[in-house]
Amino acid sequence: MSWYTMVTRYSDCGDLMLLWFGLFGCFGFGAAMPAFCFYFGTMIDGVAGVSSDSTATAAGGTPAGGGMGDLKE
Repeated sequence: MSWYTMVTRYSDCGDLMLLWFGLFGCFGFGAAMPAFCFYFGTMIDGVAGVSSDSTATAAGGTPAGGGMGDLKE
């Protein structure tokens, strides 16, 4: 016996409608949260003027991915 058969055996039309609206809402919210996080994260980075180069420089590194080989004596 499948899960759907067990859930819908004694349900009427209203119960099925609530079940499907709830499932679609759950999937929609689950897909929307990562999208909102990515969108607002990109927007905040744009307002702050943050890029990967400026982040490396602010952390004390070299901007273009240099390293010990770029040090001059």
